[in-house]
Amino acid sequence: MTIIYRTAGAWGSGQGTNLSAAQVDGNFFDLATRVTTIEGGGLNAPTISSFTIVGTNLFVNMSDSTVLGPYTLPTASWNFRGDWTPSTVYAVNDVVTANGSVYLVMFGHTSATTFDPNANDGGGHNYYGLLLTSPSNSLPTGGTTGQILAKSSDTDYAVQWNSSFVPAGGTAGQLLVKNSNVDYAYSWQNPSALPITVEQLSDVVVSSPVTGDILEWDGTEWVNVSGTVTQGSISRTIGGSSYNLIAGDAFAFLMFNWGSTVTITIPDNASVPFSIDTEITFCVDAIGTVVTITTMPGVTLNVPTGYLAQLLCQNAVATIKKIATDRWHLFGLLAPDA
Repeated sequence: MTIIYRTAGAWGSGQGTNLSAAQVDGNFFDLATRVTTIEGGGLNAPTISSFTIVGTNLFVNMSDSTVLGPYTLPTASWNFRGDWTPSTVYAVNDVVTANGSVYLVMFGHTSATTFDPNANDGGGHNYYGLLLTSPSNSLPTGGTTGQILAKSSDTDYAVQWNSSFVPAGGTAGQLLVKNSNVDYAYSWQNPSALPITVEQLSDVVVSSPVTGDILEWDGTEWVNVSGTVTQGSISRTIGGSSYNLIAGDAFAFLMFNWGSTVTITIPDNASVPFSIDTEITFCVDAIGTVVTITTMPGVTLNVPTGYLAQLLCQNAVATIKKIATDRWHLFGLLAPDA
């Protein structure tokens, strides 16, 4: 039934006269019935069983399988402020960068004159929270084309950009020469342009080169082939079953003591550009050693008629002389062509 009112108000229009006894009882009966209905249904009312969040939406799952929602959840957004600046008002969730790191403002404040990652208000509220920092082993900035990364000290990750130890360019047979006492001051030069004759020093690793030092690649590593010897005074003993002549052999006296067959190969001018009139002398330095001279393709070795390009016996000596590009003469104590 409808509740009957006497006067007009927020409930609507009243009837304008006193209610009869039946009307009053009807009003009470209507209200009592509604309360009884609510009380009876309340004992079996559904309850919340769980919550589900999808993105910024909240869903309420009820025990009777009904779902309430979605309800939009409030979210906090970051405000990227760029580089930290002094005497600036910062609010919560502002993001700033300082000294290569990224910080989140945790407590509103006005910044000081200098940045302090541990700054606080004295009441236990830190102003900044570290989000991201640069790793300690990052590469240094700067550098130029062709430079290499080198250790600057024994400290971990202490590196810097240095000029390359070996310059670019160069051609086959050229030597690496120290031009001055300045670090990494090297250049490629032809052996014929050097003021001194050089000798290869086996297994010498380049260490602390100085002005005038000459470096040569032996196929495995750089070796120091510097010397103060004069033309024709170089002599050394060589072992092994084969030997390829190098730029440092110019005007050398090479003694072979392998005790078996040794093959000496004369390189072409493109590989090792010996200067015209270069002489190299060979000696059989041990019993049983048979020294034979051969050439790379394209190189001519003139041998006396009736003789082989082979030394005769122990202590035999023979010399080759460059007379033109890729042309050599052989003379000395040679084995006959039997």
